[in-house]
Parts: sequence; structure tokens; C-alpha cells
Amino acid sequence: MFDRQKLIDATSSADTAMDKGDLDRAETLYTKAIIIAEKLYGKNCVSVASLLMSLVRLYTKKGDNGHANYLKTKIQEILTTPVEISGQFRKFQGQ
Repeated sequence: MFDRQKLIDATSSADTAMDKGDLDRAETLYTKAIIIAEKLYGKNCVSVASLLMSLVRLYTKKGDNGHANYLKTKIQEILTTPVEISGQFRKFQGQ
């Protein structure tokens, strides 16, 4: 249902919209990309944190520091939460 190509397309289109100053479209597309990334990789993955950082930049451009600061906190939580990536964590732990 959700695949990596949709994530790439949404992110690329969002970046383009951001570059062109179409912040409303960029916000919609980044949000779509975040939803796809969460479905593919889970809510606590680095990909989601990276996309949230793009939204931080967007909200900062809009002057919406409240949303930007909220997302920064969410990013910090993601980056400090250990996650298992495709079973690799277990392999490194010798399980």
C-alpha cells in the first residue's frame, strides 16, 4: 500500500514547493511524507525526524515559532528513543 517511491515523490515535491515559496503546498506534502514514513518505518525513525525538521524550517519561515518549537521537542524525543531497525539491533546484541 505505502511504498518507498511515494515517500520519495512526496518529499521531493515538498522540497520543490518550499524552494518556490509555496509554503502551504510544502506543508501538505511534508505532512503526507511523514505519514508515509511512519507507515513504512515506524513513528520513531530517523526519516520521520528528518521530515519533521523540514517542517520546523517551514514553520520558522512562516513565523510560527510555536509549531516549530513543538516539533523540535518531538524530534528530540525521536532521536533519544532507541529503535530496532530490521532486526539489526538483535543481531548486534547477539540474540
